[in-house]
Amino acid sequence: MPCVTVLMLFEYILTDEKVLRPEAYIALRDGHEIPKPSEQYTWYGRTIQNIIFRPEYHGVTVNFRTYKDSYKDKRPKQRPPEEWLVFENTQEPIIDKVTWETAQKSCVVKRRPNNSGTPNPITGLAYCGDCGRRMYNARKAKVLKYDSHDSYACSGHSTYPPKCTMHYIKTSSLQSLLLDTIRSVSHFVQEDEAEFVRLVREASELKNDQMAKVQRKQLAQHQKRISELDNIIKKLYEEKITGGLTAKRFEILVADYEQEQEDLEYQIDQLQEALEQFSDDTGKADKFISIVRKYTDITELTGTILNEFIDKVHIFEADKSSGRREQRVDIHLNFIGQFVLPTDPNAVEPEPFDPVENRRAQWREHYHRNKETINAKQNERRAKQKADKLAAQPVKTAEELAQEEADRKEKKRAYQRKYQRESQRKKREAAKAQTNQPPTLAV
Repeated sequence: MPCVTVLMLFEYILTDEKVLRPEAYIALRDGHEIPKPSEQYTWYGRTIQNIIFRPEYHGVTVNFRTYKDSYKDKRPKQRPPEEWLVFENTQEPIIDKVTWETAQKSCVVKRRPNNSGTPNPITGLAYCGDCGRRMYNARKAKVLKYDSHDSYACSGHSTYPPKCTMHYIKTSSLQSLLLDTIRSVSHFVQEDEAEFVRLVREASELKNDQMAKVQRKQLAQHQKRISELDNIIKKLYEEKITGGLTAKRFEILVADYEQEQEDLEYQIDQLQEALEQFSDDTGKADKFISIVRKYTDITELTGTILNEFIDKVHIFEADKSSGRREQRVDIHLNFIGQFVLPTDPNAVEPEPFDPVENRRAQWREHYHRNKETINAKQNERRAKQKADKLAAQPVKTAEELAQEEADRKEKKRAYQRKYQRESQRKKREAAKAQTNQPPTLAV
């Protein structure tokens, strides 16, 4: 169910049951006058959204959400989430953290409904594979041929001048790819969970090793730069003592170098924390397995299934160099990322693509599917050509038509005479051959 629908549902329920909204409840609790008494039971979607977005639902306590520039200031200002102080496991969670994060992700993107009132659940999950922008969904009221009325395209292509290519893909094709991927991976997990965990662990270890190698290199560079800055600051102190550097200039340079050192130390802490988090990803595989166990048979895509299984989808530009349209689509699953199923050793390799034969097969299929229409158009075209040919001929007089008729009859009589003479000649030759044969003796 879309986030907007959930907010509207709660809005109607709370209003109908006459539940006090937060502002009226606080005023009544503290003994103050209720502001706008006529609206004390009126709930708005924004209020409900602020409540649902609170992380306390999954058992944490958050402090320092707001701050004030001065104690005289009565209007608090919001801090960014990165500056919040979060205490884990301080209370009994109402929902688990994974479900809460999935709900937040589904509420971030606005999914606008079409004329039938149903929003597209893939919106917010599809991204351009080249520029990283979100893919926009375009749906037309008129249903076009080959279901091309519902499609996705890169949002950078709609700007002027275009900042990216179109990356066009039909929604039906994307839904088919997502459904096939979810069903195939789920079937593999149900068949052999141990092998699935092993493959996820191997892929994660390889990825972690590559990322850890880059981050260790950055960590060494930052540490080396910090030691260099220490030496530079020491030399500045020596120059100040000897009188080679003024006090004002010394303070400016030292402040810049110390600020750079603080930034590097913060980055070093972040890198060390990231390196410590590179561990066994068996837990991630178990989380994905728990999702698979909730669904026995997936026949269609819904918003709930997409949000639980799919993290994001990267769509690349189509390639037509081989004679047919081929497009790369990378599907990232929740917790495990891209998962490549092991190939079957007994599988038969497909034959190489022949563009000429493929075009012939397409034409044969098109002909048999539209045989009646094609034949009707051909007959209509031939009749038109015949009529045009007759219309282009000059008009003949009665004497010319009579002469043509006489010539035709004379030609017919000549052909008949020739045919009769030839037939009589063959009969004479047959009779002569019959008389020249030797007599046969009866035994």
